[in-house]
Amino acid sequence: MNIHDYRFLLADRGAPQKLLANIPAEDVIDRQSLEGRLRQVQAELEAYKDYSPRLVNAHLTFGGRPVRDHHSIKADFGTQAVQAFAKAVARIGASQYGHWAARRPVPNQERYALVITRLVPRSLGFELEAADTHPTLLEDMHPVAQAFRQILAILEASAASAADEQLAEAISEIDSRAREAVCSFLQLVADHEAVCAFAVDGRKFQFRETEQVRSSQQRLDGDNIQEEEVTLHGRFKGFLPKRRVAELHIDLDLPEDDPETIVHPRVYPAVTDEVDINAILGQPVRVKARRWRVGHGRSRYTITESRCWKVPPSPNTEPFSHPCGICRPMPRSGMTWDRGSV
Repeated sequence: MNIHDYRFLLADRGAPQKLLANIPAEDVIDRQSLEGRLRQVQAELEAYKDYSPRLVNAHLTFGGRPVRDHHSIKADFGTQAVQAFAKAVARIGASQYGHWAARRPVPNQERYALVITRLVPRSLGFELEAADTHPTLLEDMHPVAQAFRQILAILEASAASAADEQLAEAISEIDSRAREAVCSFLQLVADHEAVCAFAVDGRKFQFRETEQVRSSQQRLDGDNIQEEEVTLHGRFKGFLPKRRVAELHIDLDLPEDDPETIVHPRVYPAVTDEVDINAILGQPVRVKARRWRVGHGRSRYTITESRCWKVPPSPNTEPFSHPCGICRPMPRSGMTWDRGSV
């Protein structure tokens, strides 16, 4: 079953239900055929009870030199392009749960595997959806749907007319290897003198010419992006759990109403598993973060680890980590420590 079959069955179930609601119970003959059809549709739906209603499909279409007269596409380009795009989706999806070491395998790639369900009507391209139709991750959204939306935002932001800050924001949630995978996909498209379009959830982005594809690829290239691990000291002023965005006052020597002292970093889910940020608002913290800067734009941050102190950290102290993620200073040597809660 694909998403079209599932939606068709839902619609097919709805029609007899509405008709039956308007037919009196004593009209047995009129109700009989409708009830039989409803049982048949319900049985088909039961066979796919684990199919996720959160699943979405997306359209990846192509134009340019590899496409011939809008009815065929070169096989070598088509297969390579879909494989490169699927790799980018998998890496973006894995980035939803944090950064992974450069030489480690990408975690849980199978959860983001894609299938081609059909050719896109009146276009040269493919309809894609998740191979896993009943995921357990992200209660409010299928993980592949989230990855689809993120790659669409990256493609939009990488367009030549977009500001550097917009691109930095778009890539701030993904691992550098995920960004490189998107870059490789665009390079493949540009090298074949092609263009592409991507559509999901009623939103669509389309490259108009190959030079625009190449420009986007160059903006995503590592030479244009400054990326590093940094440590920030400050106090959390707020946190939005659903959006995973914090407000952090990072220069304690300047007033909190000075906009230059406030940043709004994203927060990896693993960090909030360890510590409730809203429970430590206003307390001195040290956070490890990844910082991005595109071109001459403003820096963007993603927090990868957070630790809290009773007093601001000094060169003599280092955090003692325990399951709640909130800790007191621990002397480097010669002193005792305890695990008291802040």
